[in-house]
Amino acid sequence: MDRDLLELGTVDLAEIDRQIARLEKLQKLRELLSDSDIRELLRRKSSNGHARSLDLQSLPPKPKRGDFGRKVYEVARLLPQPFTVSDVQKELLESGYQFLAAKPEVAVGSAIRKLIKRHRIDLVSKGSGRIANKYAVLEK
Repeated sequence: MDRDLLELGTVDLAEIDRQIARLEKLQKLRELLSDSDIRELLRRKSSNGHARSLDLQSLPPKPKRGDFGRKVYEVARLLPQPFTVSDVQKELLESGYQFLAAKPEVAVGSAIRKLIKRHRIDLVSKGSGRIANKYAVLEK
């Protein structure tokens, strides 16, 4: 028995850890393969082994640089002057715009700041606390 313990001391513990990790991965794989949705996805492979291509026509077009700023400016021009970030955000949501940003008010505020730098919008009154900044469109 003492001899077995001595031999055990020469065992590569890192190798045992790698084998355990491999077994855990195999368990996860087995769980995935037991899911009918995953099996259906795997069946959809084409004969050459590559996944079928997505129907790119059904995907919305990727927004171009500046599209959101132009949209904010268009909405701002239609709003009663002066307006707030909240007014623009509300109008965009009501028109069906789907924000990609996690915080739409931050995205709208950022777009308005860029439009101020480009002399398209002006800060009419600086808000404080719960009172929002008010902006107006500069007509060219």
